[in-house]
Amino acid sequence: MIKRLIAFNRVIATTVKKFKEHHVYLAPGKYVLDQNLKYIYRNDLDTKEFVNNVILKNNYKLNSSFSIKSIYKSFFVPRKNIVKGEVIDKSFMGTVYLLSNDLTEEKDVKIFDINTKEVLSICVERKALQKKINNYNYFSKYFRIPRVISYNLSEKICFEQLIISKPKNEWTELDYNKVISNIFQTYAQYYFQYAENNTVVYTCMRDKLTQIRNDGILKSLGDMLDLNISAELINSNLPLVNQHGDLWLYNILLSNNKENDIYFIDWEHSGEFIFLYDLFWWMQNEAVYNNDISYLRNYLDGKYDSEIIELFKAFNMIFDQTNRLEYFNIFMIEMLFNRVLSSNESTKLIVLNTYRALMQELISCKMVNISES
Repeated sequence: MIKRLIAFNRVIATTVKKFKEHHVYLAPGKYVLDQNLKYIYRNDLDTKEFVNNVILKNNYKLNSSFSIKSIYKSFFVPRKNIVKGEVIDKSFMGTVYLLSNDLTEEKDVKIFDINTKEVLSICVERKALQKKINNYNYFSKYFRIPRVISYNLSEKICFEQLIISKPKNEWTELDYNKVISNIFQTYAQYYFQYAENNTVVYTCMRDKLTQIRNDGILKSLGDMLDLNISAELINSNLPLVNQHGDLWLYNILLSNNKENDIYFIDWEHSGEFIFLYDLFWWMQNEAVYNNDISYLRNYLDGKYDSEIIELFKAFNMIFDQTNRLEYFNIFMIEMLFNRVLSSNESTKLIVLNTYRALMQELISCKMVNISES
């Protein structure tokens, strides 16, 4: 416990030090350090309301849960008051300082100015900011993305439009239906434009599956996938598309304006993946992280068939409704190959147990569907 306390105090010191280094972008006042060391916010009513309604309720990793660990943190890590002096740059005066969710010691930072409705991103690596700008320049032609106001590559900073969004726990059934419909419509339009404007590259998933089955930890998961994909599909050529890479409902904002505009955010995992990747990533992520398997069930039950058919049409392909589970399993191969295969042993073991259980449940769903048809 002593070692953990020392390490924890080291993180506190590093967090506060970085906070003070960025003081020129922060409004003066008393600031409070979150007990989980994820964010620092000014202790005033407007900022606390913003943190609660916009930051916490729209970010699953920042929501505190009751546990012995959280009690330990709250006891040994007091919510420190950090008093700032006079702000230097009054054109941007942030009151919320949010650290990225990655596990590295040096973290990217976002600072929120709730008065001017702007977000400042401060990147550790120049290439991360360059990718952010490249993503914005490309994807903003097809998706509604918060506007980039200005950026400076040498200083590794970027100012963006802050979208005041409706908290996820306040979304109604109509809100969810609107968002899901928008996802399918936006991707259908994007896929058709992508196929028209690009020389589409096609890939076969057989080699990727072989590499997964050759992995000592992931082998059993790879074998399960192999048993549940036809030889025809695993050997067919499937289109690669530049996509979000981490699409799910926590990366979608439903704005509080009159039109309830829908925004797609957090594109740092973008890249070329097999088509449908983003759609299946959204469905499985909701199942794994939110314990909500309804989207995958809807897919397997055929409730999204008309939308999926349109996505296939973009590449002159035909959606075989009898192979719904097989198409999802193809996505699983792509996901494991790109996001898991090069990970450490502990991560692979977590993935193995999580997705083996998910696949068993989906196979059961398919068997129920067959028996009822």
